[in-house]
Amino acid sequence: MKNKNLILKLVTTALLCGIAVLLQAFGGIFVMPVTGTALALSFIPIAVGAILYGPLYGGLIGFVWSIFIIFSGQASYYMGMNAFGTYVTVISKGTLAGVFAGLVYVLLRKKSNIVAMVLAAIVAPLVNSLVYRIGLLTFFQEYFFGKVDESGMSAMGYFMSGFLGVSFIVELGISAVFSPIVARICKIGRKMLNLDDDLDKVEQKEEALLDNQE
Repeated sequence: MKNKNLILKLVTTALLCGIAVLLQAFGGIFVMPVTGTALALSFIPIAVGAILYGPLYGGLIGFVWSIFIIFSGQASYYMGMNAFGTYVTVISKGTLAGVFAGLVYVLLRKKSNIVAMVLAAIVAPLVNSLVYRIGLLTFFQEYFFGKVDESGMSAMGYFMSGFLGVSFIVELGISAVFSPIVARICKIGRKMLNLDDDLDKVEQKEEALLDNQE
């Protein structure tokens, strides 16, 4: 049973990594009708992995997605300004998106599984965007404040504007809707195959330990 669980976990994680990369590679297909902005849908497989297997695997999928962004040349514009800052920012934002999504789910799943899945799916793109903007302020100040001057906003206003854009809100909504659905389907499939949920096992052991201590 342990071998089956491990194999399923590795295969599922590899599949989710592949889906995240494909969604990023062909992201130009998913475009907002009015604004023409491409939608980032890779957070769905990242959030699904975090929900299914926790922060470590969510972070791994986010890391693979980030590496693809760098080596596919999609971050070349920033590379020309600060290569080190680009590596740190891109890898951090993807990896932390998966890690925090997994942490939110693990911490809240006892109270409400559905709420935990939805919040985990929302946290992934939020953390990604937050780390990206922190990276801009840390490594690309000239670029950041140049954009501030162009927009006519304050630095804080420009920092927050990315969280209020139509495309970001749509991405947030899509992730919040589809990530829990996909994760739920995977969990149902796992139960049908009589495969144990490792996260459930860990929690059961922790609960038993706490009961014994009391």
